Amino acid sequence: MKEYKISFEVPFHAVQSVNFHPLSTNGPYIDAHFGPLNKDTPVGQTYFIRPVTTYTPPCKHGLKQGCGCGGKGRGCLTMKSMKCYPSVHANNNTVSTDFAVSGVAKISPFQWIDNKAKVFPDQTLDVEFTVYNNTGQTMQGFHIHDGQNKKGLTSFGPISYFMYTTAEWNNLYNETDKSVNFAKKYAPLPPQNIAPANPKSLLEFSKTVKIKR
Repeated sequence: MKEYKISFEVPFHAVQSVNFHPLSTNGPYIDAHFGPLNKDTPVGQTYFIRPVTTYTPPCKHGLKQGCGCGGKGRGCLTMKSMKCYPSVHANNNTVSTDFAVSGVAKISPFQWIDNKAKVFPDQTLDVEFTVYNNTGQTMQGFHIHDGQNKKGLTSFGPISYFMYTTAEWNNLYNETDKSVNFAKKYAPLPPQNIAPANPKSLLEFSKTVKIKR
């Protein structure tokens, strides 16, 4: 089993897709992609987990510790996962122990308005996750997805934040005509959602991930 230690705090625009997708109140999914990226498996073997999500609304008066209104500061969203949480192998819709995640991610400032996250220009993503990979294949991507589909139902939705990527993923999914056409024909997500907006910065901190074998 390989363990990936993913630890960083970055502005959200460094880890967003070409078209940023804010999270809905249906909550996020954490997912990872493994193995080759091709016509048969355009995003590889995909596994996802539903983390425990806690929303802290902003304080009505902006106080860091809150004023008694139930909120604190400018609000935040935290996602917690433990190694014992079951994952689902999306390719065959089965429960699996080949992928697990432990740790916490925090998004701040954060606020839900009309069931949709407000876009703050100074929002940051703070991640302290360990990914456990028992698939025997290389991890190609690690993401936070929305928990709502186009019809507004709770489902495995678009990518909201990239937490890890490989050069292979970025070479396949980018803004070139070849990439867009491939994504439109084969990928399960829109071309501008599956491609990171800032691949260079994403690759740089992905290279800092410590991998334990």
